[in-house]
Amino acid sequence: MQRSSVGTMDGADAHNSLTALYDVAGQIRATLIELQAQVRTAMGGTDAEGR
Repeated sequence: MQRSSVGTMDGADAHNSLTALYDVAGQIRATLIELQAQVRTAMGGTDAEGR
């Protein structure tokens, strides 16, 4: 979380921190989906299986 030099956080700071966290979570989810697809392909399945 981003805080000011005195350790406080206003609404804009909280929003920016939440937005950054949401972006990271989205990147993690996209990576997980890609890795799952690679595993299915390596195991001889199709990308549509297991969904």
